[in-house]
Amino acid sequence: LLHGTLVLKQLLSPWFHFNRIVCADSYFSSVDSAKELFANGLRYIGVIKTATRMYPKQYLVNIELTHRGDLHAVSTKENVEEGQPSMCAFVFMDRERRYFISTCESLHNGTPYIRQRYRQIDKTPNAPPEKVTLTIHQPRICETYYSTCATIDRHNRCRQDDLSIEKKLETKDWATRVNFSI
Repeated sequence: LLHGTLVLKQLLSPWFHFNRIVCADSYFSSVDSAKELFANGLRYIGVIKTATRMYPKQYLVNIELTHRGDLHAVSTKENVEEGQPSMCAFVFMDRERRYFISTCESLHNGTPYIRQRYRQIDKTPNAPPEKVTLTIHQPRICETYYSTCATIDRHNRCRQDDLSIEKKLETKDWATRVNFSI
């Protein structure tokens, strides 16, 4: 198993077989992580960046997505006899493409998120930008993931910017980052 999967199993072992949803950062995310946690009674949602073994990233990269909120998914069927989970791999167009793996939730419409942004509507020279409301539709998987990943991102920002720990130590190892942050 990958190192991120082993760390994830160690951290989550007290909650095995409680059927909870685990939302994980890209450091931990892989198809193996989803399978291992499912085998231990947990459901999983994660963003895939580099751990792409058994993940159909090459296929999903070539899918054309033009607008925020667009998505394309592939899924496996549950194989109960072998204890295999039903998994969904998909690409979701947010500001940029995000690749997800999930063993829970659905791709049905979740709560759309609404953002206020300035856009240059009037194309005449020196025209001021106008405030517009963007409504981006997202699937329930993304809604669940984004409801928790804000905490992860807030911690990362605190560690990287406020404390400047990584600028002084220049480490890419997750365990070193966490240990020095504590």
